[in-house]
Amino acid sequence: MEEWIKASLEAKYISKVEASSVQSGVFCEAFTSPWYDDGVVFDWTALHQRLTQPTAALSQVTKAVTALRRFGAEALKAASSGGDKKCFSTVVELKEPWTLHLLSEQAQHLSVFDVLSGTPPSAPTAAPLAANSTSPASSSRDGRRLYTFLRGPPGQRAVKEDMARALSSAEEQFRAKGMHVVSFMSSFVLFGSDFTDMLHSTAAVFRALTEVGFSVDGHGSCLGPRVVSPLRVGSEDWWTTSPLQQVTSEEDVADLLVRLFYQWLQDAYIWGCTAPLRLFPEAEEAQAKKSARLFDRFLRGLVMPRARAIGLDALYASLPEEGGSLIELAAVGLERKRAPAGLQRWSLVELRVILAQLGAYEHIPTEYLSSTH
Repeated sequence: MEEWIKASLEAKYISKVEASSVQSGVFCEAFTSPWYDDGVVFDWTALHQRLTQPTAALSQVTKAVTALRRFGAEALKAASSGGDKKCFSTVVELKEPWTLHLLSEQAQHLSVFDVLSGTPPSAPTAAPLAANSTSPASSSRDGRRLYTFLRGPPGQRAVKEDMARALSSAEEQFRAKGMHVVSFMSSFVLFGSDFTDMLHSTAAVFRALTEVGFSVDGHGSCLGPRVVSPLRVGSEDWWTTSPLQQVTSEEDVADLLVRLFYQWLQDAYIWGCTAPLRLFPEAEEAQAKKSARLFDRFLRGLVMPRARAIGLDALYASLPEEGGSLIELAAVGLERKRAPAGLQRWSLVELRVILAQLGAYEHIPTEYLSSTH
């Protein structure tokens, strides 16, 4: 946490706030988590409940999933009907695009977050701090440190909606220029039937996005065209650029599932604006034991029912009841989410497509993983 705060202050991403200046209240709590990017997360539940009526969580994400599925299926159909033998896809993945969103003074007042010192994370509440009753000294005595965001915080609904509109506008501009592209969360996914044209279109999208200030995630992107294949999942026409029949070893199965698990948590937090998972507040349950329990819930509840449909047949032989070592292999990756290094086997869109095919985006992690059915 301290390293993140120091780096964010230096980057003018956040600013320290004196408790005496906070009049509207604190509606966010920051805490560390080994399962999310940067290891720091923010729970905006109290703010969301104050500003808007509760809405169907992840509804916008599930709508975007439908648009992504249909766009790819239509691109495949168009390539086939046009006599082309192959359909290709590339991905330009943006890195934390919300950090470009400048907050107004009012939005900054509502983006104050509380860092508790020496206490375990607890459910956030709107904690009013009256200017005439609370001083910086008293804030220091009870262990509270207050900061506010100067640019778009992750997981805050208003920021996400503004960013989604900006990315949708960029998508429309690309399409007006004849590019077959769809935006999905932080990804721009391109389709086409000509390999060379795809390279030029991808370069044009990359250049246009970086020229307006976005950073491209080199690890999460897929800038080289990959062949798109049709895939039928249940009653839906899907597509894939990474057939899972190629995943055969226990190690690869475990690696893929841990990546999917982390991506599900991250997307629900950032793009679904749901509360991040509070991992280990219970002193009586060891971290490794709880990690295995939550991962097993994800595995058996969301992955296994559709694993064969998406081509992940190798999963079943890896299960403990079949003599496999899946849980033990996954345990290493579940210690913490590691920053990607080097060439990645799966782009973020490929992971997200698999999650969508599994129906994972229809569920809120904090609710699903705590359920018993």
